[in-house]
Amino acid sequence: MTRILLPGRIRRHLADVGTPGPFQGATWYPLTRLCDGDTKRAGSPFIEQHCELVESACLTGPLVCPDCLAAHRSAVAVVEDMGAVPLFDL
Repeated sequence: MTRILLPGRIRRHLADVGTPGPFQGATWYPLTRLCDGDTKRAGSPFIEQHCELVESACLTGPLVCPDCLAAHRSAVAVVEDMGAVPLFDL
């Protein structure tokens, strides 16, 4: 699943792009925002022209939704290995 940064004047949301499906004779992609789970449909021209891939987008700007950013970071959190740390200190 691809994650994109949606355009916005006040707040930019992160969204997951779902599998495409036909709707009114065209192919549409469901876009699900990370912060509230709201789903909208968008065509590929809108996604290609107005949205950015999360890997190449700047997520440090003040317009990025903090709730979406927190959900994105928790989804890609690094699982740290205990390594050589003993479980019990005797």
